[in-house]
Amino acid sequence: MHIIKGNMNAMQYLRILDEHLKAVGQRFCRKQFIMQADIDSKHKSRHATNWISKNKIKTIECLSNSHDISPIEHIFHILKKNLRDRIIRCVEEFERALIEE
Repeated sequence: MHIIKGNMNAMQYLRILDEHLKAVGQRFCRKQFIMQADIDSKHKSRHATNWISKNKIKTIECLSNSHDISPIEHIFHILKKNLRDRIIRCVEEFERALIEE
């Protein structure tokens, strides 16, 4: 998990791709995996598109409002459900709780 302070922009997204995506994808999916991304502008930025092409990452696009078929939306739902009963008083406690889950 990578926690971002504030709103994510294209350069932060590129840093996440560079520092985490390929290693995590290969760790859990072995040699080849498919990345799902919506059509958000940071996912379609020139830098991100070039990085994905250069690293030979296969992608599949989905609409950003396709909550029923988006794996990340299912993960968010599970996280919300699991965090619902916790008493969280500050951002640091929230980050710790997310990591624990």
